Amino acid sequence: MLKNKERRDTFLLVTMGIVFIAFLVYTFIPLKKKDEKQSQLKHESAPVLDSHQKGDDYFGSLNQRLEEELDRSFGFFLDSPLPFQNYPVENLKLILAEKNHDQTGEEVFNQFFEFLEKANRIGFYDLSDLFRMDSYRGINKRLKFNIYIALFMLKLKDENILQEVLELPDIIFKKIVNCRPYHIIDNEVVTNFQCFPVLFYFYSLVERLNIFPQSDSTGFFCERIGDICDLSPKKFITRSNDFLSFSVENQKYRISWIEEDHLSPDDHGTYANLMLKTFVFLKQSYLLFPDFQNHGSNIWLEELRRADSGDIELTELKIASEDAAKNLQIQTIFYMPGKSQFVALLKGYDFSREDDFLYRVLHRRIMNFQNTFLSVKFASRFLDPKSFKKELLNFGIYLKTQVPIK
Repeated sequence: MLKNKERRDTFLLVTMGIVFIAFLVYTFIPLKKKDEKQSQLKHESAPVLDSHQKGDDYFGSLNQRLEEELDRSFGFFLDSPLPFQNYPVENLKLILAEKNHDQTGEEVFNQFFEFLEKANRIGFYDLSDLFRMDSYRGINKRLKFNIYIALFMLKLKDENILQEVLELPDIIFKKIVNCRPYHIIDNEVVTNFQCFPVLFYFYSLVERLNIFPQSDSTGFFCERIGDICDLSPKKFITRSNDFLSFSVENQKYRISWIEEDHLSPDDHGTYANLMLKTFVFLKQSYLLFPDFQNHGSNIWLEELRRADSGDIELTELKIASEDAAKNLQIQTIFYMPGKSQFVALLKGYDFSREDDFLYRVLHRRIMNFQNTFLSVKFASRFLDPKSFKKELLNFGIYLKTQVPIK
């Protein structure tokens, strides 16, 4: 009887073991096969890119190549002695004209290539129309702006725009200074070459400038570039704005002169606390005489004119700010036969001290402009007294014959 019970217990244990093993087999083996099947299907259908993915790859590569060439061309431009006339554009033309035939036939690429063809036909003065064109909806805004920069460089050179712009009347010139395309990149510049259009307008403006104006002649330009956030390494736009800022302020000056009289004691004149307009432009501080709007500031000129019935023989002239902390005193007088006003330069700025595009442009313009004047250099009073005396005598003749007084 005991043996029969042991047999039953053994049978039950074996039966339970078989059932448990069968359960494991049923649970895991089908699941493994199912996983293998799904993995196989996934492996067979995965690596096909859709149009957007291929577009992203193509446009990303295009933008990289375009930026590399723009950077290279811009580097040549910065070093050129002939700005806006001598820089390479052939590779830019090839990049904008090429058509990748692997992509033709797909709508996204056909639309983009059609956009490029239209863009290449736009004239220089209509380049802002580029952003009103229907184009591939997924094109990156930075790529679109880089295409604009490339076309600006190409058409500026090919259409010989520079000389034409320099000869435009002021009212027309102001209309072509167009910074609206910078809105496409949210007015945020991050590379040096993206400054190229602003630099062209800056150069054209400087070449047209009176460097000693008595009113703000560059405010419109500073206003149009004022919203651009310049994060580029060279900060061309920010510095252009700084250089062209204009201001005028009334300050007190002391003026004295000595006029030689061979028959009697020399004539003297000293005038304290004269309120004069001080102009600041291109980092220069200067005065303009006569001031036709403030006759009280011209009293020293009137009395100097009356000091001698013949020629004015100046032997000394001093002009200095009453505020010693400002350290403003006359450095050079610039005058021109036929012009009734002259400039008393109190503080200049040496733009030749740095080898930089903006500095070179400003230095060249200032030197060319100053060379159209006759001058009295007060530094030569000690370095070359003979030359200084002659310059001062010639200036006296100019004052007597060409500067009007009441």
